[in-house]
Amino acid sequence: MTLPPKFTANLMRVMSYGACLGFGDMRHWPEMIEFSGKAMGLPLTVGSHDVKVASEPAEPKSEVTASAWAGDGRLLLAAYNDGDNQALSTITVAPEVLQTAGVREIRSTTIRILGGNGWLLENRTADVRLDEQGGLQVKLELNPGHALLVRINE
Repeated sequence: MTLPPKFTANLMRVMSYGACLGFGDMRHWPEMIEFSGKAMGLPLTVGSHDVKVASEPAEPKSEVTASAWAGDGRLLLAAYNDGDNQALSTITVAPEVLQTAGVREIRSTTIRILGGNGWLLENRTADVRLDEQGGLQVKLELNPGHALLVRINE
């Protein structure tokens, strides 16, 4: 069964806004439903400076959005490129978010980059590390209509 690309794009977009998926027949998107199931058990970060995205080129605008869920020593991050251009993006999660969540180190990382159909793209990854201030930094090239799902300490 082939589903409309706009439907899949909407699912990936709302996850980057902080929504979790959990309805109907989700077998077409195993990566998204697994991620959502784990995110539902964690608080969504809601501070205006908790998650920031900087992308190049800044013009034309790349329109990468991101949200994070954090708690119990874990952090999950979802991002989506809603623009028309590939973006070299740096997504930063504030040190306070990691401290409150109990994330003191990165013991394990699962990185998934999804294509426009919501399926896992093989051999694609991102650079994930703690910065000097104790925040999280994720750097990657994200194509239009593609999503990033990161799970730390799962």
